[in-house]
Amino acid sequence: MRKKIVAGNWKMNKNLQEGVALAKELTEVVKNPNCGVIICTPFIHLASVAEIVKGSAIELGAENCADKVSGAFTGEVSAEMVKSTGAQWVILGHSERREYYHETPEILKEKVQLALANGLKVLFCIGESLEEREANKQNEVVKAELAGSVFNLTAEEWKNIVIAYEPIWAIGTGKTATALLRYMAKRLLMTQLSSMAVLARLLTLLSSSLSLISTVVSSVALLSRLLISRASSTLGTNMTYFKGANHHMITSL
Repeated sequence: MRKKIVAGNWKMNKNLQEGVALAKELTEVVKNPNCGVIICTPFIHLASVAEIVKGSAIELGAENCADKVSGAFTGEVSAEMVKSTGAQWVILGHSERREYYHETPEILKEKVQLALANGLKVLFCIGESLEEREANKQNEVVKAELAGSVFNLTAEEWKNIVIAYEPIWAIGTGKTATALLRYMAKRLLMTQLSSMAVLARLLTLLSSSLSLISTVVSSVALLSRLLISRASSTLGTNMTYFKGANHHMITSL
């Protein structure tokens, strides 16, 4: 049976009061959905939003976590801290984290392991830049991102991993991955993962993008503008990852 998920995050936007207000709007809009719903918020929102979404159809995640257990790492937030807020998910490997904060596959491998060890489920992002796509290097880029960070996981750990294929060139540019490109990416993922015993359990996310619009947008307008990409899957589970209104949005199909 195919699982459906819609998820979103608002990056480094909205102060605490605004973030809480948006979460309340979403709980009022999302009633008895026919899919799972996840919102991933900045760290300072997590504990407050956890109380708001408690008992609702919405699950909560963080936008990042540290690659260290604890210690003298000023400004960092550990996976244990994220979990203690009531969050169930964490986004790791986002292209902005890879590019702006130089997060390598080795660093992300540590983050993934710590997230799983602390009971968090992981939305793991992969995808190539426009330059890499034009140089026909997208396959080796995606393979390296996967191999360096998640190929070490056990079958049991894979049950709590979602792979989000999000081509960087489709983020906030108005460009979208065509059905053919998404299909080719899906086939690449299947090829890379075909030898793994967990193949039948893997949740695969494919990506398309919406142009960025206002960072302050009502939840109704946000949800109504979602662009859903679909791709058939040999796994029995198929998911789509997309961006909209300066929020990461997830749809699993």
